[in-house]
Amino acid sequence: MFEEIPEKVFQQKLEDIREEIAMADVPEYKEIRLSMSVGGVYGGCKVRDGVMEADRLLYQAKRQKNCVAYKRI
Repeated sequence: MFEEIPEKVFQQKLEDIREEIAMADVPEYKEIRLSMSVGGVYGGCKVRDGVMEADRLLYQAKRQKNCVAYKRI
C-alpha cells in the first residue's frame, strides 16, 4: 500500500509497475512477452472496502488487458 502520496504519483507508480513487467525479458524464452493488469484505489477508506474495490478494478483492467484501472474513493 502507498500512503501519503499525491494521487498523480500513485497513478504513475501503478503504471510504472505495469510497464516494468511489460519490458521484462525471460532469457530462456525470448518470444514470451509479459503483461500485467492492475487495479488500485486511492483515498481514505476501510481496508476491506479498499481491497474489494481494488479487486473489482483489477477484473475491469483484465478485460481490457495490460492496463491500469484505479479509482479515488
